[in-house]
Formats: sequence, C-alpha cells, structure tokens
Amino acid sequence: MTRFSLVPSVFAFLVVVAFSGICVSQVATGIPPFGSTAGGPFDAVDLANLNVHFAVPIIHKAGRGLPFDYVMDYESSVWVPTVGGVWQPINSNWGWRAITEAKTGTVKIRSTQGSCWFTDGTGQRYKNHYPTTTYDGYSDPDGTFHTATIITTPGDGGLCDVPVPPVYTGTRSAFDGSGYTLIVNEEANPSIVVQGPSGLTINGPGSSTGNYADTNGNQLTTSVAGNVTTFTDTLGNTALTVNKSSSALTTYSYAVPSTGTAQITFN
Repeated sequence: MTRFSLVPSVFAFLVVVAFSGICVSQVATGIPPFGSTAGGPFDAVDLANLNVHFAVPIIHKAGRGLPFDYVMDYESSVWVPTVGGVWQPINSNWGWRAITEAKTGTVKIRSTQGSCWFTDGTGQRYKNHYPTTTYDGYSDPDGTFHTATIITTPGDGGLCDVPVPPVYTGTRSAFDGSGYTLIVNEEANPSIVVQGPSGLTINGPGSSTGNYADTNGNQLTTSVAGNVTTFTDTLGNTALTVNKSSSALTTYSYAVPSTGTAQITFN
C-alpha cells in the first residue's frame, strides 16, 4: 500500500494483507499441504524446491487426551537470501527446530512500516512512515509454514492527512486450507494464539511459556529456567526435560517405566 487514505471501515485493517509467500525468496519447508514429495521412509524431499525434511523422534508418551510427542525436525534449506541479496541462515540452529518451537511451533513476526501522505501548510505533500508489526503466519512443529498475515500498528501519531487509527488485534485463517487460524491481541496475555483444525489451541507458540490444550481442557505446558526447559502433561507429570548446556550440546531426559531416567544427548 502506498497510502492509507481509505475510510476507517475498509481500513479496519486487521490489516490483513494477503502476501503470497512466507517472505522474499524463502524456501517453503516442512511438508506443505497438497505438495508433492519423494524419498522415504526416513526423509521427504519436496519436489517443488528439493528441500529435504526429516524428523528424529525423542519421545512418545501416552497421556490423558493429549499424547506427548517430541521430535527434532530438520530442514536442509538452511540459507536464505535477504531483500538486499545477503545470504543468511534460516535460523540460529542451522535448520534444526528450537526447543519450544519443536513442540508448539512458532509465529513469524517482523517489524515493518506503513506509509501515508502528509500535506504541509504550503500545500507540499510528503510521504510519512509509521511503525507496523507484521505477523506472517504459523510454522507448525513439522516445519511447515502456514501463511496467515496480520498487521498491527500504534497508528500514525497525527502526521497523516487521513488519520491512521491504532490496530492491536487481528484474526486470520491460513491461506493454504490447512485449518489453522492465527489470533493476535497485543493487549492480552498470551498475545498470540493459534487454533488448529482439530480444535487444538496453542497459546504463545514458540515462547518459553507456550502451551497447548484440546477441547476437553487437557493441556501440555512449557516452562524455562535458565538452560533447562520442562514439558509437563495435564496430570502435572514431567513429560520431558531439555537441558541445553551449550550451543552444541543438548540433553533430553524422561522417566522410563522402570525406575530411573533415560537420556538422549544431541550434538
């Protein structure tokens, strides 16, 4: 948009701008809905972009209403060119999913700008910019991105010919027909909620306090203390403890049927 001189009712700009992709030049990861893949049984190759996706299972634990499944997902498309043509890694883990992201997924958020026209006392017109925040969509635990764009803004501060009101909330269904819905309310806690196609509600996806619940109130929660992330099931039992002692070493611990604790070390 080059200006926001639309009437406020149209501008009710949950500002849901329909972007066609995740962001400039980013390769789609995971297993996109209706996509074509080859390979297997260990990996899946996206025939549209040759990204290789595979997942390493850590634990499967039966539970009341919600089983606890934790896997480490990997995407081979590590490098991404930015708008300026500079290549950078897709995330800080070089293709592996972050700890809480591996369970709850995450929402891609960017600091962006809107613009409008300002006319000074001499009649000269200038383009004015004001801050916006763009929520691009939801990346599920399998690494598949579901575009659902919401843009919020504190407004223009009175420097636009047609005032731009503040927008702090928005709701958008994913464009790919996956059934995911992104809900943003910057004045609430959590400020980001994702609803899944099966009725699953994910609160604060990717955050250190993220959790998800089914329609019966069963839930799995996340808590972080220093380098240790703990996942707790709906009965209050610890399902998994993740200790990231360094950038290159992570230990996964969980109770086994016999007395004791099993550990998996990830380098």
